[in-house]
Formats: sequence, structure tokens, C-alpha cells
Amino acid sequence: MSERGLPVVKFNEHGGLPPVVFFHTYDHEDLNLRALAEYLGPEQPLYGLEPPPSVAGAMPEVTEDWIAFHRPLLDSLPIGPPYWLAGFSYGGVVALEVARQLQDQGTEVAWLGLVDSMRPRLNPPGVRKYLRYHLREIRGLSDNGYRLRYLRKMQKGGTHRTKIRIKIKMYRVLAALHLVEARPRTLGDAKGMTPLKRSVIRSYLTYEATPYEHPVALFSGAGSRETALGDVNLRWIGYLTGPLEVTELEGEHLELFSPENIHSVGGALRASLARCREATAADAGDRHVAH
Repeated sequence: MSERGLPVVKFNEHGGLPPVVFFHTYDHEDLNLRALAEYLGPEQPLYGLEPPPSVAGAMPEVTEDWIAFHRPLLDSLPIGPPYWLAGFSYGGVVALEVARQLQDQGTEVAWLGLVDSMRPRLNPPGVRKYLRYHLREIRGLSDNGYRLRYLRKMQKGGTHRTKIRIKIKMYRVLAALHLVEARPRTLGDAKGMTPLKRSVIRSYLTYEATPYEHPVALFSGAGSRETALGDVNLRWIGYLTGPLEVTELEGEHLELFSPENIHSVGGALRASLARCREATAADAGDRHVAH
């Protein structure tokens, strides 16, 4: 069962396996978790920490704000360490940084799952900073084929951003001439983007990854691998520096939890969680023998 409309949604609370906590950063992720809970079965407890209410002017702007919102929800759960944490898309970034915070505080994280979470790239303001950052990214690619595709994508993205700036200026001119009712500050405003969606996009685009040395299970969808120029690691190599388990999933990003694809993501998560439980039990047995 689950509790809907609350900051935390709960499924299979009384299951006997270690509970997994998902960090939600977008609307309707509780429905994704419901589908996953039904696939994994009643023995696997799942908790979903919901995003903040979508209120203009009161939304997180950076990943640190998301951590500040979600961490009290995690601490309120009737579970304790070691924690089993996960997140889908940008929620995986939040889960990663919460795991880092917990481990820095001496709290054990047994398992961390990033479900189709691509490492964000920055677009720093200013030509020099922009070029310096992206040249560093290009140097980190494995071969010239990837580098060429990256440059082409940069060119395409630059053209797209130029079009956005032109459209925003056009809206402002039309507003000044009283030909439209509003004067949007961004194209997102012009399109009626919700405060929550704007918050996720802004937070994602201002996140700069730093190396994380603990184990991670990464699950990459087909569409995201294409966006990442074929990289199954979704651009995390060099940043996830501890043991890294990568599983390729079927389906596009927004369709991973659909009835057609739930077997792929659910099966991959079930297998990864089982391997972690086995490894944890083996480590505990070795420590017992040592003593």
C-alpha cells in the first residue's frame, strides 16, 4: 500500500528486504514507484521522497537546496543505516549528493542506484569560461569520433540557444507594443513552464560533479545513451571513481517505468539489489570469522 498526497509515499512497508529510498524531483514519480513496487513484489519495501509543492518563487535553485528539502524527509523515515538510496533522472543526482553527505558524516550507505541519471554539463557564462569548460570535456572523451560528435552537438546547441534569445527579445518587443499581455523573462515563462520543471532544469544545469569514490549502480536507458553520444556510463567516467556497476536498460527516458519497459528496469534493479545483499552478507560473515 502507499500514502498518496504526502511528502513521503510508501509501498510494501512490511516487506522483509532492506528498504530502498527514492528521491523524487518531478511530478507523478510516485506512479513510477508504484509500478516498480508491483514488479518487485511485497517483500521489497520502497519509499519515495516527494518533490516540494510547485510554487513560483519558492522552489529549489541548486542541488544543495534539494538536499536541504529531502534530508529531513529521509531522517523522518522509520528506517536506519545502512541506507539503500536511489533516484531517477535528476533524482539520481540528488541521491548521489545525499549519499556523499551521509558518508561524510560517518553514516553507511549500502547501495546507491542512479536510474538513467546523466551527468549534467555546464554552460558557463562568458565565452572564455564556456570554451575552457567544454574543451576540458572534449579532452576527456575516449576517441576522435566522440569528440567530433560533441563539437557538432555544441554547434547545434549554440544555434538553439541563439534562437531562444531571439524569441525572448521578440516577446519583450511585442509586450512593449502591447501586442501580448505578458513580458516573459525566459522562454520557459513564455511557454508556461511550471515552477517545479523550471526548478529541476535550473538545478540540473548548475550542478557540477565532483569525484565520488563509493560503489554505484548505474542504469542507462537507450535514449540517454544516444544523447550521451553512445556512452553507456552517461558521462560519469572520471567522476564515479569507486566500484561502478553499469546496466543497460530498454526504452526511452520517460518510458522506463511503462508497462512495456518495467521488466527491464525492475529486473535490473532486483538483480543489483540481490548482488549487494549477497556481498553485504559475505562481508559480515568474513568480519565474524575474523573476530
